[in-house]
Amino acid sequence: MNDQSKRFLTVLRRGNKDERLGLLQEMPPSPMRDAASLLLGSEKQEAQVMALNTLVTAYGFGQAAELAGDLARAAYAFGRDVFDQQGPKGSLTLFTVSAIASSGLHAFNLIGRYSESVAFADEVIPDLESLAEDTNLPDIYAHKIEALIGLHRLDEAFGRFEEAEKCQKHSVHLPRLKKKLEELMQHVTKLPSDKRQDAQSTTPEDILALLKGLADGARTDSDTPDNIHALIRLLQEKGASTQTPEDFQRLSAALDEMQKVLTKSSKEMNEWQANTIHRQVGHLLQDEIKGRDRSLLAKALKELNQVEPWARKSGHVDVHNDTLWEMYICHFRMGAWAEAADALQMLRRNVEKRRAGIKDPLERAGAGAKFPYLYPALCQTLLKAGRIKELLGAIEGAKGRAVADVMAQRAHQVIDEAEFAEPATRMGELMVQNKAHYISFLVDDDNTLAVLVGKDGSLHASNPIPLGKDRIRSASEYVDPRSWGIREFIGAPLIKDMAEVLEPLVAWLDPHFRSGLIENGDHLCYSPDEHLHQFPLAYVRFRGEPLGRRVSISRTHGARALALILGRRVSRPPTFLSVEVPAHQDLENEAMVRRLRTPSTWLASHLSGTTYRDEKATVEALCRADLSERVVHFATHGTFPAERGLSPGRLPQNPFTHSGLALAGADGLPDRGRLDRGEEHAKLLTPERVLVAQRESSTVKKGLDFTGSHVTLQGCVTGLAREGIGGDALGLDWAFSQQGASSLLASHWNVSAELSTEFFLRFYRSWLERGNSRATAWRQTILGMMGEQGALSKPYAWAAFSLSGDWR
Repeated sequence: MNDQSKRFLTVLRRGNKDERLGLLQEMPPSPMRDAASLLLGSEKQEAQVMALNTLVTAYGFGQAAELAGDLARAAYAFGRDVFDQQGPKGSLTLFTVSAIASSGLHAFNLIGRYSESVAFADEVIPDLESLAEDTNLPDIYAHKIEALIGLHRLDEAFGRFEEAEKCQKHSVHLPRLKKKLEELMQHVTKLPSDKRQDAQSTTPEDILALLKGLADGARTDSDTPDNIHALIRLLQEKGASTQTPEDFQRLSAALDEMQKVLTKSSKEMNEWQANTIHRQVGHLLQDEIKGRDRSLLAKALKELNQVEPWARKSGHVDVHNDTLWEMYICHFRMGAWAEAADALQMLRRNVEKRRAGIKDPLERAGAGAKFPYLYPALCQTLLKAGRIKELLGAIEGAKGRAVADVMAQRAHQVIDEAEFAEPATRMGELMVQNKAHYISFLVDDDNTLAVLVGKDGSLHASNPIPLGKDRIRSASEYVDPRSWGIREFIGAPLIKDMAEVLEPLVAWLDPHFRSGLIENGDHLCYSPDEHLHQFPLAYVRFRGEPLGRRVSISRTHGARALALILGRRVSRPPTFLSVEVPAHQDLENEAMVRRLRTPSTWLASHLSGTTYRDEKATVEALCRADLSERVVHFATHGTFPAERGLSPGRLPQNPFTHSGLALAGADGLPDRGRLDRGEEHAKLLTPERVLVAQRESSTVKKGLDFTGSHVTLQGCVTGLAREGIGGDALGLDWAFSQQGASSLLASHWNVSAELSTEFFLRFYRSWLERGNSRATAWRQTILGMMGEQGALSKPYAWAAFSLSGDWR
């Protein structure tokens, strides 16, 4: 149960009418919401449960499925409380309670939250079985099977059919799901290279046609299997399109028998024999019990080891990939981690080789779609095998895939993933040269993995860190320290200290501090993943205090980006360019505008340069400006599209095109209200416009050139990014680095002009005036602010800005 569900449940159990109706007002407008208000406001708990059932059903079938799933988990728990209090003879029927669970599971599956669907079903099913409630239970079984299919846990999904079919009543969803599962099982390792191959997946009709052709062409002597002819005639009379799963199994067995006839005289491996072996091994691996029998797995491996070299040498790539995946499963179940890793590494090379020849990002993604868990499985297996150097390469390769797809789309050319994984092999050498440490994180569904490259070039892996995608994503809502210890609304979860929640991310470094590998004052550069981009690692708790007290910290977008940066000479830009754009409403606050301009005034007193101020600071002006080899300081408002509080049916906007820095436009300064409503999008310097800025005087598109520059973003939420496909996950920070920026300071949350000005003045004095490295300047800044009194000492002030890129 996530924080949202817990909040709902707390309000329901508290029994306060105003709080319940307050929850109702948070929900999207709907006739059902209005109808439910009377029941939810009732003092009778059974009426409240009926209202919740109405809401979950209404929202769960498309209008607000995410809300419906979270509400259902709370409503089910509350409904069970009420049912237990009243007993079987009470006015609340168990049917109503179980209907809430069924609708909630449907909602989770509708939006792809399969892990939560399985977890919810695992709570509900034993509960309802113990109460002998079988009205909605068949559908609940079906919803769990659908979620398992969505998670690609096919053998487990197949096993669930048996318990579902034991029910006297069957779900109408089961036949559809069983057909879908059988198709996936028949082609569990098929790798489509394009849409045409997708359309050619083998069906029962295909097998029937193949059998007929084989039987008609086979010899009619005593070796010919007459039962195949009889079976074909039977199925033709019956109609292949209406055959049962049992008919399909008979077809498959008949095909195996025909293949024996056709290949019995051949001692060499061939495609017929390979396909037969795959089907046999596939059936074994899908069996819950036999599929974990070591002797049967060893026998399967022996057969697969005959197929693998033949498929590799003969160029049957799909057959080879099928074989490698099945070999991985067999080795993994037997605990042979090294052999499992070898199989996955070869499969990875095959998939990436195929991707490397495709320019279109969508087609590139489809080339690996049949193996969605290839990289997580590879990383987990390499960790178990103790192959840390390869693990680092796999982590970097996993991150590089999305970036490569975006770059391919921009450049209209093929980008090889090796460009991202290969630099990982040089991280040891680079860290020795620069006397620094590097950590690369990979966030999986359930855990986070990390590899440390020490300043002596040594490699060290964490154990799986118990922070998965959903937990980190939920935690990112509380990245701002001002949200700690305060409930945003009634019943909201109370997060006392996010720095402690995230402590496992760095706790595993303790032995390396004790051994002296990492010392106080060292520099640590890390590459985040997923929603870890939202958090400043500096405030994460380590040994009872912020990690930033011990080491200086910077971020990077992977080994490739870092290798490019460290390959450049260390330089301190000799000139500056400042961009100052207050909002129209800010002009009434003279003190705020004065503070906003203070860093630029300081830069002008120490460096030569240019200031674009107020109405003159437009996107077009930046397109004409020389932005390279400079300190580029943006003092303006930042914006990032919200994920929460959206109206029904409205999806979050793409940050790649709708986050950015507010500049002036043809009608003057930006208006904060219009910016918030998305009415001044033309005034935003978005990641897309940083990468491809179009000059009004030319039809040629060219990105802004920040080569060798340091970029400071003195604006709110300028360092955020959001998980997604391609550009969605790549925010302003990545865009500036792609356009050549050596280093960058960006914010994690909303910051005041007063505190941000103090931060940057301290940073500039240490770096530009006293000649310290960027890392030293950043650390001196945060340590100095920690030691002050009042607001400056709070994490909200000193942890607001992270340093990215070159720390030297």
